[in-house]
Amino acid sequence: MGPAAFDWLSRGAAEAIRDFIARATGPGWGLRVGAYEFTDEHVLGALKDAWAKRKADVKILYHAVNDAQKTKNEAAIKTFGLGAVCDKRKAKGLKLSHNKIIVLTKGGVAQAVLTGSTNFSEGGIYGHSNEVHISEDNRIAAQYLRLWNELKKNEDKNVIAPILEGRTPLPPDPPKPGTMALFSPRPDLKALEWYAKRAKEANDALFMTFAFGNERPVPGRVPQRQGAATLRADGEDERADQDRGAAQGQRSEDHRAAQDGAEQVRHRAYLSKGAFDRWLAERLTGLNVNVRYLHTKYMLVDPLGTSPLVVSGSANFSEASTQDNDENMLIIRGEPRVADIYIGEFMRLYRHFAFRDWLSQHPKADEAQVSHLDETDTWWKAYFGTSFASRQREYFAG
Repeated sequence: MGPAAFDWLSRGAAEAIRDFIARATGPGWGLRVGAYEFTDEHVLGALKDAWAKRKADVKILYHAVNDAQKTKNEAAIKTFGLGAVCDKRKAKGLKLSHNKIIVLTKGGVAQAVLTGSTNFSEGGIYGHSNEVHISEDNRIAAQYLRLWNELKKNEDKNVIAPILEGRTPLPPDPPKPGTMALFSPRPDLKALEWYAKRAKEANDALFMTFAFGNERPVPGRVPQRQGAATLRADGEDERADQDRGAAQGQRSEDHRAAQDGAEQVRHRAYLSKGAFDRWLAERLTGLNVNVRYLHTKYMLVDPLGTSPLVVSGSANFSEASTQDNDENMLIIRGEPRVADIYIGEFMRLYRHFAFRDWLSQHPKADEAQVSHLDETDTWWKAYFGTSFASRQREYFAG
């Protein structure tokens, strides 16, 4: 792939990270970085410039548990000569340093924070779907700075989990308008239970994304299949190492759950060579091994309502992300503009993969029967009644 392809795949993520780092313009400014995958040459180069050229106060924590990712991180750090500003993060009991954050400071005071699901790697920025979320709320940024300072102590997970829970308690029930942060590891699964309760309470619509397929985060049925919301949709990735038969079995279960017309699940897929003569063959970037399509982790509850709820960050909706990893989530209530951006991105990806998922269920793609334009005066009937299409029409048309 050439530069134009990478520019298109970035969709502004690379530029947002670069521009955020560039805000540390010189002495007095600082950047505090927490990274899982820390290998992208543009990100590391921008941090090197901030530190070595502009003399900003740059300090970096990175994933350093003994695994392949640690090896990749340290090779990149050596290449860019960033060793002097890097600290390993390998607290006892910790599985992954999974945060993807940069805190901007001035005079040691937090000004803004860049967070989200995007790893600082080629795969994270260009290889699968992600979001970069920047908060200009210095109160939220200060919480992330305190998180970074706690993680720097490199203490046992059993020591830091109660501290992080105490500093970022669960929001009120129901959540009040505003923005809150939740940090992991936590001592228990109450955060997952809180997410599940919010999902069940959706009045009109619920949208969720799962980077590793549906991990059934709490005992009992999956939360997005419960509750009164008339429109429920989720997007899930299929792991590269997932058994094809198991994947098909999970897909069948998902579609059975969708028979009430309230929900459709779209596993990620692409148009392989020979899939319809009139379609160009697609190929994957090959930049990611496990999560090849969808890496976001967010939940949108009634996003077009008067008080939308957005939950978004680095944490998968899973036990491991809650109790075993360094993670962060933003809980945003009552911000229609934020909810609009997220629902727009969800539907962009949902529509892109809906057809591909349908096609992937046919053993012989070129023999699949495709619906054509209905030129009769009854085309509209599918958009009324109790069908999923009808519920989509009602929700998005208001």
